[in-house]
Amino acid sequence: MSSLKKYITEETPIICTKPSYFFEALDDKNKTIYYKDFNINEFLGQQLSKIRNLKTNEYFLMTLKNEYKISKYKNIQCEYISDIKVASYDFKKLENQYYYLKELKLGENKLTELLKLCPNEKNKKELINEILELFALDTYMGQTDRFSYNIMFEVNHCGEIHLCPIYDYEYSMNDLYTQDSCIYPNALCTLDKIYEYKKLLEKYPQLYTMLNSYLDVNIQKEIIECFNDQKLSYEKVNFKAYSKFTEKRCKVIEKILK
Repeated sequence: MSSLKKYITEETPIICTKPSYFFEALDDKNKTIYYKDFNINEFLGQQLSKIRNLKTNEYFLMTLKNEYKISKYKNIQCEYISDIKVASYDFKKLENQYYYLKELKLGENKLTELLKLCPNEKNKKELINEILELFALDTYMGQTDRFSYNIMFEVNHCGEIHLCPIYDYEYSMNDLYTQDSCIYPNALCTLDKIYEYKKLLEKYPQLYTMLNSYLDVNIQKEIIECFNDQKLSYEKVNFKAYSKFTEKRCKVIEKILK
């Protein structure tokens, strides 16, 4: 896990919230906030999702206090740096229904069965594109934690199904998580080998453009922009490690596209 201490500055914004439930808090309008231990890759995932304008959780830093306010780190009294968490608002809308992938109780061929639940062809095309965009971003980031509770779907009043904003990027961008035996593990369509990914690409050729978009990413530029947005210091970021990791992922993508 990344250490917040080496990134935080006096000007870093912190939201103070009221505790509500286990890993939940409330703002001044009683809107639910979910939080977890700090991990810089949540911010990086949010940043990289902008490359192709993907829907994503928007993360911020927070700490639990008895009143709601937005302040700067220099004005927050925290006994321990670990009291500061990474958080995001609940994206769910009252008028829609939400299901984790696990709750849909799909069979062995989950992706195919999921698309069959769409009420029309238009929705089917929209949903598969949303899922493929997720696959492309996760593949670039080396995501290893896209299991059935880290994929959620929204169903509107017409029965149309859409992928919810992407969340949980923490187990990515790190060689410690990836395995040579599996290109991209995920609960929808695990892609162990290059040839399996190629078969998916043959079936959905639009995936080519999605994957190709990440080959020219300047990861140092993206990190700096991300840190500036959050008013964090990037002086102690190991740019070399991030560059080395993304170079490896690009080589994987190039093999898929070859």
